[in-house]
Amino acid sequence: GIFHASGFLTPEQIANCFARDLTPTSVEQRLPGGQNVYLVRKYRSGQWDSMLRPYLHDWSLEQLPTSVASVAADLVSGRQIVSRIGDAVQAILDSINLPGIAAPICRDSMALVDGGIVNNVPADILIQQDQCDFVIAVDVGAKFADQFAGNRPGMKTDQMNVPGVFQTLMRSLDVQQRNLRAVHARVADFIIEPDVSTVDVGDFQHSVQIAALGKAAAESVLDELVGQLRSLDESLVLRPLLS
Repeated sequence: GIFHASGFLTPEQIANCFARDLTPTSVEQRLPGGQNVYLVRKYRSGQWDSMLRPYLHDWSLEQLPTSVASVAADLVSGRQIVSRIGDAVQAILDSINLPGIAAPICRDSMALVDGGIVNNVPADILIQQDQCDFVIAVDVGAKFADQFAGNRPGMKTDQMNVPGVFQTLMRSLDVQQRNLRAVHARVADFIIEPDVSTVDVGDFQHSVQIAALGKAAAESVLDELVGQLRSLDESLVLRPLLS
């Protein structure tokens, strides 16, 4: 979202940058679960900042052409922290700081981790703080794979697999966010639900294909969205919404 708000890259270019910059090494690609090893290494070695700076430099959120906010969670107060000003890269780092994988970012009496643990579809922020008339949310957690580490409903005990620590942690976050979305997503006026249930959390090298899933989900509901926007204000649909 912050990359898009910066205005200097198209969505296609952003996806290509992710795929190029975030592909695991050849050694990690050969390892079982190598993409997860790669993800943990990036967090533990603090490499995200140096990867983001060449794109966003020292820009602040309030300087970006499109208004944007990021959400993190403060483990000290238990509150969500909404950032609208300040360093854009730091806003990203705060909001993607996966608990259990990376240490909390400690700053200004706060211990910050990924905001998804408190609000993974923050449509309510736009309504309460920005008084938006129409909110479109994209919920990437709506489609939930009914399997975990090869285990499926109805499986016999002696056939089940024992998940690894990383798998368990990430699945626990998925389960938590699935239940949170029932509260937060419903306040949006329109929800787009890409099916990324088969995508792993570290699947950055497939960013172009993942972006295509999002585009397809948006196109599949475009007529419905246009109808709702037209009923709100005819001028909103005088030009194509998607190129």
